[in-house]
Parts: sequence; structure tokens; C-alpha cells
Amino acid sequence: MKKLIAVALPTFLLTSLCHADDTAPQDSFARIRVFQQNQIDLGLFPHRDCYRFSFTGDNGDIVESQALKSFLHLSENKSIGMPETPNTRGLAARNNFISKAYYQEYKIPAGEITTLTASFGDSYSKHCNTLAVKFTPQAGTDYEAMLNVDFDQEACRLVIGAIPHDNPDAPLEQLDHLTPASYCPDNK
Repeated sequence: MKKLIAVALPTFLLTSLCHADDTAPQDSFARIRVFQQNQIDLGLFPHRDCYRFSFTGDNGDIVESQALKSFLHLSENKSIGMPETPNTRGLAARNNFISKAYYQEYKIPAGEITTLTASFGDSYSKHCNTLAVKFTPQAGTDYEAMLNVDFDQEACRLVIGAIPHDNPDAPLEQLDHLTPASYCPDNK
């Protein structure tokens, strides 16, 4: 019995600590949920006030693409415990014949600049140039980001906002500290 308690107690404590870490932002972190699908790409560049794309993956972007899985309708959400919102519950409405929407959640450093990019392109020559903003995430705050594409208006709109702490079902709170971000110069 003593051996069982000696093994079970550390396992319980480790499980409890890991669970607490995933369900609430830590003081030095914020969390962000990015919505993606085939043809819509979002990039997230912590510690960067600009962005750079690279085929080798050494550009600082932390978002994992599931474009092929999205095309095959096999993409999966990646959650670290952020609260449900109307955007997660309405995710299926973003699906179309060649694209299944999904989201991924990430911890990002609070109090440090982060750049977010979004773009859209399809095989019928419709596209949106890269939209990019930078902001400084606040500790303990949850954010959502997505690119809304309006085919009728031929327009793309990058949406990023804070999930209200006291009411995750409310609309996203607008961020006052968003500024445009640019492509990084070669020396950065």
C-alpha cells in the first residue's frame, strides 16, 4: 500500500500541475487561438515586430499548417484549454467543399511584441495580399485571430481581439494597440 501511495501521489501532483498549466494563462504568458483552413494562412511571430516567410521554416513563425489535411477534411483542432467562444462553436460554418476550418491555440510571451500575418489564395486567381499587424499581448489574456474573406466584396479582413474574461460568449474586445507590421529587412 505504501508503494502505491508513493507512486500515485507524485503522479497525481504531476497531472494536477500539468492540467493547471494548460487551462489558465500564466502570469508571463497570453494565449491566442488562430483559425485556419486550406487557402487561408495565418502566421504568428513572437518577439518580432516584422515578419519573414521562409521555405526552410527558420523564420520564427510558430503556427503549424494543416493545409493538406484541411483540403482532405482531416484537419484537427489543437487546444491548450482556452474557453469556448461563438467562433469555436460556429467553426463548421467556415467549411467549404475544398476546405475544413480548424483552430490552433498557442502560448505567447506577454509584454513582448508579436506579429500576426494572414493571407488568402485559391487556385482560381483570387487572393488577398498579406495583412500584418503587431501588438503586445497582455499577461493572462486570451486572444482569437482569423482572416474573414468576403468573396462578394472581394475583400479580406484580419480580425484579432481579446476574449472577454468574464463572458467568453460576448463579442471579441477590440485591441487598441494594433499597428501595421512590415516585412523584415534582410538584416533582421
